[in-house]
Amino acid sequence: MINLFTYLSFTNISIGQLYQHFIIALLAIIVLYSTYFSLKKLPSSIQVKDSFYMLLIGFVILILNIGLFFIFIYLAKHSVFVLASWFPIFGIVVHTVTIAAHTVLSTATLVPILSHKKVKRIAWIYILFYLVVLASIIGLFLAPVTTKWVYKFWLKTNQADMFIDLIFIISASVLLIKSKFKSNPFLNVAILSLVIASGYHVITILYPVAIKYLIVNNFLTIFAYIFIEIFVFFEIIKETSDARNEVEKMNDDLEVKIKDRTSELHNSNKELFHTNYMLHQEKEKLDAIIENLDEGIIVSNISHSILMINSSAKELLDIKDNVVGSNIGDILPDKEYVQDINKIILKKVRKVTKEIHINKENKSKVSIHIKSSLSTDSKGNIIGIITLIRNITKEIEIEQLKAGFLKSISHELKTPLTTIIGFSETLDSERRGKLNTDQKEYVGIINKESQHLNKLINDLLEFSKLTSNKITLSLGEVSLKSIISHVVDSFRPQAELKNIEIIFEDVLNLPTIQADRDKIYTVFVNIISNAITFTDEGSITISFATMTNKIITKITDTGVGIEEENINKIFDTFMHIKKKNNEEYHSGLGLGLSIARDLVMLHDGNIWAESTVESGSSFYVELPISH
Repeated sequence: MINLFTYLSFTNISIGQLYQHFIIALLAIIVLYSTYFSLKKLPSSIQVKDSFYMLLIGFVILILNIGLFFIFIYLAKHSVFVLASWFPIFGIVVHTVTIAAHTVLSTATLVPILSHKKVKRIAWIYILFYLVVLASIIGLFLAPVTTKWVYKFWLKTNQADMFIDLIFIISASVLLIKSKFKSNPFLNVAILSLVIASGYHVITILYPVAIKYLIVNNFLTIFAYIFIEIFVFFEIIKETSDARNEVEKMNDDLEVKIKDRTSELHNSNKELFHTNYMLHQEKEKLDAIIENLDEGIIVSNISHSILMINSSAKELLDIKDNVVGSNIGDILPDKEYVQDINKIILKKVRKVTKEIHINKENKSKVSIHIKSSLSTDSKGNIIGIITLIRNITKEIEIEQLKAGFLKSISHELKTPLTTIIGFSETLDSERRGKLNTDQKEYVGIINKESQHLNKLINDLLEFSKLTSNKITLSLGEVSLKSIISHVVDSFRPQAELKNIEIIFEDVLNLPTIQADRDKIYTVFVNIISNAITFTDEGSITISFATMTNKIITKITDTGVGIEEENINKIFDTFMHIKKKNNEEYHSGLGLGLSIARDLVMLHDGNIWAESTVESGSSFYVELPISH
C-alpha cells in the first residue's frame, strides 16, 4: 500500500500543478458552456455549428476526465492506504482520455473542407481508437504474469504516456496539414499549442531532468484553452454580427418593398379612383340616355322588384309616383304578364311579348307592346329582367289601314281572277269545244299567268296577316323530312322543264320538330321556288345537319348567285335581285323570302344565306328540335 500524496511526490507532481489542473478544468467548463450556449441560443452558420459540435464533444470528455481526476484525489485524501498498482493505471487512463479529447478538438479544423458527416465520423474513429488503447493498457496491467514488467517499463519510463503523446502529435499535425489552415487562426494556434505541449511532455519523458519544467505543458494547455475560448467568442461575435447585418439587410429590403408596395397601392388607388370616376361618368351618361329614350325601360330582379324605370315607361303606364322597389305586377295593366315573366326565369322561353291596350285617366286609349327578356352575366347567371315598352298606337292604326287596303284589294282582285282561272281551265279542257293550236296556246298562257297572279295575291294576303300579327300557329310534332319531301315532289315537274336535278339527301333518324306544318311547308315552298327561279340548269341539293338542340336544313343551288352587297337584303320586304345591267331576274312582289323569314322566326328559328356570284347560293334554315 502507498499513500496517493506519496505517489504524487514520487512523480514530481506538486500541489501547484493540481491548481493548474483546476484552472484547466475551469477553462474547459467556460468553453463548454460557451459552445453549448452558442449551439442552442444563437444563430450560427452550418460550419460554425459543426466546429462547436466538435469542441463540445472534446470538452465534455475533458470535463468528465478532470472530474474523475479530482474525485480520485478526493478519495485518496480520505483513504490512508491505496494499492500502489492503481497509480500507473490511473495516470495512463487520465492522460489517454485527455489526449483523446485534444484529438477530437483537433478535428474541428477539418470543418471548412469536409462535410459534417465526415468530420463527425473521423472524431468517432479517434474516440474508438483511444478506447481500444485504454482497454489494451488496462488489460495489460490486469494481467498477473506481467505486473512486474509492466510496472517497471510503463511506470518508471512512462513509455505509455509517450506513445499516446506521439499518436496525438502525428494525428493533430496531419489534421492541421489536411485542413490547410483554413479554419479560424485562433483555433489553429490552440491546436498547435496542444501539439507543442504534448511534444514537450515527450521531451520530459525522454529527458527526466526536464520534469521540473512540466509546468510549461500545463501553461501551453491553458494557453490553448484560452485561444479556443477566444475562437468561440470570436465566432459568436462574428455570427451575431452577420446575423445583425442580415437582419439589417432584411429590414432595408423590407423598407424598399414597403415603399414599392406603398407606391403600387398609391398608383392602384389613383387608377381605381379614375376608373370609379369614369364608371360614374359612364353611368350618368347611360342613365341620361335611358331616361331620354322614347321607349320605356323597366329593370327588375327575379323577385319582380323594380330596380329602375325611366320616364317614358312611367308616361306610357300613366305612373306618377316613385315605384322603384315595388312589384312589377302592380304597375302593369295585364296582371297575368308576370306569369309570362316567370317562364323566362325558369328558362322555358327566351323572351315574352304582349300587346296591351290602356285606358288613361284623360280617357285616351293607348296600345303598347311589351317585351321582356333575361339579362345574364358571362357565366349565364341571371342578373335581372329587362322589360321594354313601346307605344304602338299609331303603328296599329297604320297597319290596320294597310291590312284593310291589302285585304280589300286582294279580295277585289281574287274574285275576278278566280273566274278567269275557272273559265281558262274550262276552255283548256275543251269541254265546250275543240280549240285550234293558237287558241290552245293562248288559253295556256292565260291560265299560267292567272296562276302566277293568284300566287302573288296569296303572298300578299299572307304578308298582310304577318304584319298585322293576326297569324296563329297550330303547333304539333311534325317530320321535317316529310314536309320537304312533299315540297320537292310538287316542284319536280317544274325543275325537269329547266333541266334541273333536285337531289334530296335522305337522313335516317332525323328528329321531329314542334311546328305548324302548313307554315313550315310555305317556308320551303318559297325557298325551293326561289332556287328554281334563279337556276337555269344544274342542280338543287337539300341536306340536313343535326346539332345538340336544333336541325339545320341546307338548300344549295347552282344558279346565278347573289352579289355580296345584296346578301343581307334578300330577306327584306319587296326586295328584287337585279342583274348588272339593272334588269330584274324575275317579276314578283319580292315577298317570298320575307314571308319565309317571318315564319321561321315565329318558330324561334333562324334563316340565312351564303352565295358566290355565278356559282350558286346556299340557304340555311335552323329550327329547334321538339322536346
